[in-house]
Amino acid sequence: MKILLINPPQTFFPGSDPPAANLPLGLLYVAAGLDEAGYETEILDAFMTDSSFRKIGDITEVGMPYERIKEEIRRRKPDIVGIANPFTCQVEHAVRVADIVKEVDPSILTVVGGPHVTVVPVEFLEEAGNVDIVVIGEGEHTMLDIVRFFEGREKIDDVQGIAHRKDDKVLLNSPRPFNKNLDELPYPAYHLVDMEQYLDPKKIEYRSFQSRALSMITSRGCPFNCSFCSVNLHMGKTFRAHSADYIVDHIEHVVNKYRVKTIYFEDDNLTFDIKRFEAICDKIIEKDIKFQWETPNGVRADYLTLDLLKKMKKSGCQSVFVGIESGDQYVLDNIIGKSLKLKKIC
Repeated sequence: MKILLINPPQTFFPGSDPPAANLPLGLLYVAAGLDEAGYETEILDAFMTDSSFRKIGDITEVGMPYERIKEEIRRRKPDIVGIANPFTCQVEHAVRVADIVKEVDPSILTVVGGPHVTVVPVEFLEEAGNVDIVVIGEGEHTMLDIVRFFEGREKIDDVQGIAHRKDDKVLLNSPRPFNKNLDELPYPAYHLVDMEQYLDPKKIEYRSFQSRALSMITSRGCPFNCSFCSVNLHMGKTFRAHSADYIVDHIEHVVNKYRVKTIYFEDDNLTFDIKRFEAICDKIIEKDIKFQWETPNGVRADYLTLDLLKKMKKSGCQSVFVGIESGDQYVLDNIIGKSLKLKKIC
């Protein structure tokens, strides 16, 4: 049994930020669970590895050429290929990779996960004829069950959190409950990728705001319903978080092993539990961990306190993006659905 997880190339449209050297965190979490369970697992980051920049009209396609991806699939001989699709605007690349997999060997099981297929799983399978299964929501436990199905140890109809094909029909299985105990998850499978290509991306001319920087997610889910955000559709409305001990140990791991200097906390609601995040800052200060950190996804303006901000600065915070979105209460209430009162933050 061999599993290959692929991060496809990406398309950059006019006005887009330049390509950035971002770890494929979703795949790294899925790979960590498979690796821990004893399955031979490989990651092909076709966005970062052997990348080329191809100009097609006014757009730029970035990543490994498709013929090279085909060669890698043929060489690695996987039984299952899992494909990441983080954004709707990149869905054609996930579909194209699945097409290539079936060209190499129609018996390879193709699985696609990510926000887009989570929101429209049936419609996606109806259009993407070479995708066998889509994962809805979190993928760590679901992918393990898919592997067990492939081994004949579980029935496909019993795998929660997927849509799949059966007798020329697309079927939607029962939903999988969200993981409540995030601390049971192993760290992302950093050992399965070349970390230096992310930590020193200038080698391949990718953008990086800081040297030796990586992204980390400390929580999942968001109880709010902002109109521009899909997080509660694919990660749920219940806020779930790693403990302070888990996060600080994780920070120490990447700082000590990979010489990480900057961490981008990519949570959708990093400071929602203020006590938890204060505890994280306190432990960083107590252990005197030498790194700096930022919040590129932003934090809610009404989930910050002066005491927390002081601890954030002392623990290494270099910048904070604050999500206010609009200075007009009508826009916040009736267009954005931000659930934020300006009088609380003025």
